[in-house]
Amino acid sequence: MGDLGTMNVYRRYFRVTSGPLVAALQQHRVTMKHAHAEYETICKEVGADVGKFYQRDGKLVGFIFSGSPGPDPMLFKKGNSGWTPRKNTKRGKAIAKKVDAVKTSDVKECLKAVGLANLFARIFSDSRAYGVTIIDIPDETPWALISVPWYDENPDTIAQYKIDRAEKKHMNGNIDAILWDPTPDMVELKEWQFEKEIDDWNESIKEAKAA
Repeated sequence: MGDLGTMNVYRRYFRVTSGPLVAALQQHRVTMKHAHAEYETICKEVGADVGKFYQRDGKLVGFIFSGSPGPDPMLFKKGNSGWTPRKNTKRGKAIAKKVDAVKTSDVKECLKAVGLANLFARIFSDSRAYGVTIIDIPDETPWALISVPWYDENPDTIAQYKIDRAEKKHMNGNIDAILWDPTPDMVELKEWQFEKEIDDWNESIKEAKAA
């Protein structure tokens, strides 16, 4: 897994507007468009609010019933994330099965297109795990802002590790992480530039709503 000791972990920032990541985001968008259409159909069938539901990683995890009299309590149960079908009933189990069958896409999985796997635990330091984050900007043509955890390692240590890894002597997840190279279409930013990109996008949303 790598060294769990203390190291100076910082972040690198990238803006991506073309290339394999954008292609993956476009496919993600198509998949989720179909998924939401299927979810809306299911919502209509069970009498839930259409187009409104609790979701996690793109998956529907709870229905919303805002109308009266609400869902059948023998068919649905209320949780922290909306109403879910009771699987101890034949119809409830059928609804749950239909929801589970909807194909969805997690935007974080798109990062694999640029070699960024192990998204939730890419670098370990002082018993803490650091992962990659992605902000998918939903313009007509998608683009993204990415934050990648990083640390500085002695070049001699890296050179020796490459030899050891080639000879299958040992693996070090932390060094593997910093051996990653950004693709040519990934434009590296300073932290302030990264934050400004986010602020500019949020401001454009406010202006669009006010127009």
